[in-house]
Amino acid sequence: MVHTLSHTEPLQCSADGIWEACKHADEILPALMPDHFTKSVFLQGHGEPGSIRVVKMGPAIGHAGEVKERMDKFDDATKTLGYTVLEGDPRYSSFSAEVKLVPVGETSSEVVWTATYDPVGDMGPPEHIKQIVVLGFKTLERAVLSRKTLSHTEVLDASPDAIWEACKHADELLPKAMPEFFASSTFLQGNGEPGSIRVIKMGPAIGHAGEVKERMDKFDDATKTLGYTVLEGDPRYSCFSAEVKLVPVGETSSEVVWTATYDPVGDMGPPEHIKQIVVLAFKTLERAVLSRKTLSHTEVLDASPDAIWEACKHADELLPKAMPEFFSSSTFLQGHGEPGSIRVVKMGPAVPHAGEVKERMDFFDEANKALGYTVLEGDPRYHYFSAVMKFVPGAAAGTTDAIWTATYVPVGDMGPPEHIRQIAILVFKALAGAAKAN
Repeated sequence: MVHTLSHTEPLQCSADGIWEACKHADEILPALMPDHFTKSVFLQGHGEPGSIRVVKMGPAIGHAGEVKERMDKFDDATKTLGYTVLEGDPRYSSFSAEVKLVPVGETSSEVVWTATYDPVGDMGPPEHIKQIVVLGFKTLERAVLSRKTLSHTEVLDASPDAIWEACKHADELLPKAMPEFFASSTFLQGNGEPGSIRVIKMGPAIGHAGEVKERMDKFDDATKTLGYTVLEGDPRYSCFSAEVKLVPVGETSSEVVWTATYDPVGDMGPPEHIKQIVVLAFKTLERAVLSRKTLSHTEVLDASPDAIWEACKHADELLPKAMPEFFSSSTFLQGHGEPGSIRVVKMGPAVPHAGEVKERMDFFDEANKALGYTVLEGDPRYHYFSAVMKFVPGAAAGTTDAIWTATYVPVGDMGPPEHIRQIAILVFKALAGAAKAN
């Protein structure tokens, strides 16, 4: 038989403050309540409805090693979340709960927890779970009341548009330009959009951390604002998140405003060291923007833009067959050609400098017959390399102007990528050949 148990707990902070803490509970609670929660790891998703997480319990909870839960609801508008226990508590044949935050004035709130459960045998109501929930929310309350902020504004000699574009490629740029701080940055989930998870392996200049796992919370093109939360890797803070916003200053310069929200462990001071690394990172992006170069080429093709574009959709199968001396194979590791897809191109013997190149598709625009990609790994001659291909009607009927534009930051005194331009011309001709054959 299904029963319910409900409890209301007053909290001495706003509903907004507690709700924000709920979004980081999987990091905060293991840090502040290790006797109850050792770790909380998402197996699927990152907190949205349908996500699956495993909570490893601490020694204070002797009955369970770990519990698997499904998030059923996470509603910002009503500040309500719900979850169902899938595995790990043999005392109940079914157990689910809903949590709702209710404002009480401007600086306080109530949390209403309601459990629905079906006990096994003569097992009583889950009063023990209720007590743990109360402890959990009191811990979140304490985290909200003790959290601190640190903010810094840095002036950059480049426009917000240019710096924002560099931010989109920071995971490739910074390990090449600042290897003493960032050895590598790898996405475990997603490719930079909200909810993406990345692991940053730190360089020798950052002795305290081998690697840091972060979740992207925000990446807003309209406001040029990004936000992230540290999930693992910095034991000095039980919770650490930051927001970065780019603000125009005149036509050719900008300000980057970095604001960190953190809960220090023990007597740990403010994260001035992180602030300094952030400043160095944005100065590095500024330098990349100011040193970036472009190379462009237009090739006239004897086929219509529609036909060329159709051939582009099959380029990953077509080019290794038509140009095996340049392309041995092209394989998608993630996606299948849409923006955010990741592919590995194994080069042929005519390209001796590279065994394989990893690329990300940045856009694939049917309406304008344009595509763009960024090289993530495999070409040490450039700190950064991206290219755009666009196909427009040519001057003569049935022809196409194929426009290739590369944007790059060379390493040392490396010259412009004329060799890549020549390969692009051959690619255009191969696409035209395929278009005419069909």
